[in-house]
Amino acid sequence: MNRYQIEDKWGEATLKLGFVPVPTSLIFAQKELGLSSIEINILLNLLVHWWDKNQYPFPSQQAIAYRIGVSTRTVQRTLAALELKGLLKRKRTSRENAKYKGKNIYDLSYLVMVLEDKTPDLKIYQKKER
Repeated sequence: MNRYQIEDKWGEATLKLGFVPVPTSLIFAQKELGLSSIEINILLNLLVHWWDKNQYPFPSQQAIAYRIGVSTRTVQRTLAALELKGLLKRKRTSRENAKYKGKNIYDLSYLVMVLEDKTPDLKIYQKKER
C-alpha cells in the first residue's frame, strides 16, 4: 500500500502527523503474549517514535501518560512489565548526552525477535479459526 492509497483511506488531514506501520502479528499475538490493552497502547506509542531500526525511540513517560490518559507512574509500571516479559529493554542515558539528555531509550529489538518467533504459529492458529 503506497502513501496515496493510505491517504485515500484515512484522509489528508489525518495523515498530517504521519503514520506508523504496525505488524499485524503484534495485534494477533496480544493474548498469546499476555499483553493488556495498556501494554499494547504503550507499545504503539513507542512505535510512533521508532523511525530507524538502529536508533532507539525515547518518548517521555509523561507524554505517553498524557496521550493515553493515565498517570506517569502507570506508564512506568507498564514499561517495567513489558521489560519483564522480554519485549523491550529500557536504557538510561546520561544527562550530559547531547541527544537523549537523560531520557530513557527503549530497545524494541526484543519485541521484533519475539514476533519473528511467534508469527509462524499465528498463521497456523488462524487457519484453525476458519
